[in-house]
This record gives sequence, C-alpha cells and structure tokens, in this order.
Amino acid sequence: MIFIFCIWKINAQSNIAFQHLNTTNGLSYIGVHSMCVDKKGNLWIGTGNGLNMFNGKTVEKYFASDYPQLQSSNIQTVVCDVKNRIWVLTSGGFVTMIDEKRQLHRVSVYEENKWIRTNQIFNSDKYGAILYTGKGNYSLKENGLFRHGDSITKNDFDFLPIKEWSKYKMKGPNKTFQLNGDYYLLIHQDAFVRVKYATNTVEKKYSVPNCTALTGWETDELLFYDRGTGEVKSINLLTEEIKYPLKGTKDQYGKPLTAAFSHALKIDDHRYIFTAPNEGIYIYNKAAGTFYNYRHEITDPASLSNNNTSTIAAGQKNWVFINCTINGISYFNANDIIGNQSVFIDNRGSWYDGNIAGIDTKDKDTYYIGTLQGMVEWKRSTNTSSFIDYKGQDGNLLFKNKEITSIAIDENNNIWATVKNDGLVVIGKNKKLIKHFRNAPGNKRSLKQKDVSLIKNGTDGYMWICGRNGICRISIKTFEIENFENTALQRFDSLSISKLFIDKNYLWISTTIKGL
Repeated sequence: MIFIFCIWKINAQSNIAFQHLNTTNGLSYIGVHSMCVDKKGNLWIGTGNGLNMFNGKTVEKYFASDYPQLQSSNIQTVVCDVKNRIWVLTSGGFVTMIDEKRQLHRVSVYEENKWIRTNQIFNSDKYGAILYTGKGNYSLKENGLFRHGDSITKNDFDFLPIKEWSKYKMKGPNKTFQLNGDYYLLIHQDAFVRVKYATNTVEKKYSVPNCTALTGWETDELLFYDRGTGEVKSINLLTEEIKYPLKGTKDQYGKPLTAAFSHALKIDDHRYIFTAPNEGIYIYNKAAGTFYNYRHEITDPASLSNNNTSTIAAGQKNWVFINCTINGISYFNANDIIGNQSVFIDNRGSWYDGNIAGIDTKDKDTYYIGTLQGMVEWKRSTNTSSFIDYKGQDGNLLFKNKEITSIAIDENNNIWATVKNDGLVVIGKNKKLIKHFRNAPGNKRSLKQKDVSLIKNGTDGYMWICGRNGICRISIKTFEIENFENTALQRFDSLSISKLFIDKNYLWISTTIKGL
C-alpha cells in the first residue's frame, strides 16, 4: 500500500508556515512601531501612518484625520490593559484611550496649566495601564467618569510619583521594561533601576551599561543583550550575579549565535522567540537547549516576509506576530500543523518528489523515508536530504529502483527496511549494513515471507514482520527468526497479511481477504 506523504506534527520546532499581513491585504502602512493583542484575540498595530486592528480576516484603520482624538497618525506604542482597553501613544507624547466599547477618548493631563508629555505606556497588575512621564506616573482611577465628553483629564487619574528616584541622579533618555507582575525597569545608557509596582519605589540600581532588556529568565533574573560586548547575559536582580546562559549555543546548522537580539518573548512553557535586525527570528527551546533560526526564503512564500525583525506580540490560541521591517507582519501558530515536504534534494543534485511508502524517526528530527525508488534520510531542522543505498553480498545495490514499503527503528537505533520482493535489511546507526534477510526455499531459519509488507516494533524485544506468507518475528539482539511453526499463527502462512497492531496483550492481524 502506498501513501502520499505529508508531515503532521504538533508543537514542531521547524518548518513553520508563516502568514503575512501587509499593505496589499489591509495594513495601512508597513512601518510598524508597536503591537498588542486584546482579550478577544484582535491584533492592534501601531504604524507610522495609522492605527490598525486585525481580527484575523479583516483590518480596521484609525487615522487622526477621521478620529481627532488620536491627535496624530504616527503611532508609537499600543497597550491593552486588564479591562481590555487599548492605550495608544502617538508621536509628540499624546495619549488616546479606546474603551471596551471601542470609543476613542483623548487623554489630556495638565499640571499647573502645563501639558504633561507621556514618554511610555506600560501595564501593571495593580494599576492597569501606567502613563510614564517626566513628572512621574499616572494611572486611571477605577471610578474614572470621563466627564469631559471624549476627553480624559487629570481628575480621572491618580498621580504616582516615583519614590527614591532623585537620589540615583540618572540623566538622559531611558526606556521602560515590564519585568513581571511585581517590578518594572527604567533603563538608561549606563545603568538601570528596578521599580516596585505596589509602592512605585526605586528599590535598587544596577550598573549594567549598554543593556537591551529581552525577557524575564529564571526567578528574579533578567535576560539581556549587552551591546558593548555583543553577548547575551542574565543578571540576578537579588545578587547581581552575571551569567551567560546561551554561551556556546548553536543553531540547527551548527553555527554559533552572533545575532544582536533586540526583542524576546516567552511563547509557552519552554519556548522563547528572539528577533534581531537582518537575522530573521530564533526560537529557543529552553528544556531541550536547542535554537532554530528562521529566515526569509525567496522561493518560499510561507517563510518570513523579511529578515529585519523587531517587535513581537503573542495572542490567544498560540498565535505569534512578528514585525518584519519593511514588509509588514509575519505571523504563525506555535501549535499548528506545520505543513508538508514534497521535494527531497541532496547536495549532488539527486531529487525525489513522488509517493512515499514508509517513514520512521527516532529523534523526531532525522527521518528515514521509503520511496518507490529507495530510501531518503531527511533532516527536518536543516531540510537536507541524503539518498541511501547499500551493496549486497553480490556487489549489487539493494535499494536501487526498488520500493521501500515499511521502515522501523529499533531501541538500538538500527534501521529496519523492507525491499520490494527482496526481503528486508537492517542498517546500523553507523550507516553500515548489518543483515539482509531473504526468503530461501527449504530453509526453515530464513525469512518465510516472499514479499514483506510491514515491519512493526514489538513490546517484547522483537521486530514483527508480515506480508505474503504470514507472520514472523526477529530478535533485535540475536537477529534469529521465529516463523511460528506449530503455533496458532501458522494458520496465516497461506494468507497475505497487510497490517499488524500490537497492544499489551494481543496481536491484531489484518488480512487482505479473510478480515480481521
């Protein structure tokens, strides 16, 4: 029986199929500055020319010319708070809040008749969205009434001065970074400080220059990229110990990591996504210690739309969105089916694109694939193929132009493969031929099947073999054949067996004409 081959793999680490959002299918502008996902799964996109809301199918656009509450169409930051309100920061430090009913409200905060510019907006568990300004922080009151029509004024906010800030005397521009539910960071060129949400108090200063904060790491740790040394480091915020958690790590091609990471995001219990200018994206599986690099491929429309990646957002049901300057947004589902592989090409120009008859893997990265014309070894992580063949005792190739209908890998990592009308072979993990089993008439110790249809890994230390002339099993240690003479299974010697299923106590046998 021959099957069309498609790979269906959940939680896969390679062959991600990306979709794209750009100006040709609704995005107002490809200069994306910020993204967030609301509680209903909608993606909000701040661009240099308008605010966009993408619901997975269509895009709604918001421009200052149509919505004067925005004050500017140059959107710098978008944040969704715990009540599903969208906070928008535009160029010039202007703020707009979009409420749960998607009504827009201009934010106008004045102190002593002077307008207060907002430098950044970020979230907190206690206060919700916080407006970070040069005067301190402002958070919306729970009972804010929005009494002034479409405007929200100072009376609707609580003022949160940043306590102990003055004693550190840090000058110059800074960036805010949401560390976790307890703390946020204010990052300057030569140092950063840790601020506690609950009291809005600076608790500690860290002399870490050239810090690009990436993500929370272990408990009380920050993972960051050191722009001065070009290294990824972590710092324990209690002990100030510096570590190099990714040192020596290589990607799927064996290349060391040299990317200048700019953003990172945890996308599930074990995986992190990293972006870097002109380097595509990297997905790191912390549990396995593996890095996979994904880039734009000119011949593959399902690859990243551009390698110049930056901002990331994670949404509901495992959707991940990446800003790919200057081509808009590429997105994928971290738990989705990953697509299919239809053409296998080796480095000598050999190729195959036909039907697949057998497949197995031990590590879920290197696959052995039976085709109508031999066997392919395919490595998923690098998408590289090798066409395998071996010479028999007569010096002739075993697989050439013969169908490999079934493949199984035993606990010793030996590869067992059928050969159409020529028994089966066992290949060692060193890629050398161990054994070629054939049907030899009159030899009761030989393979009794003239044509093997299926090899099945048993739970008893044997490989179970079926085909025309019944069932046998072969020890994976001694390679001795048991043909089941004088047993209940002998009755199948005159039948053709197509499939076997082995559970803890029973052997289920599928025949071609006598049922199950």
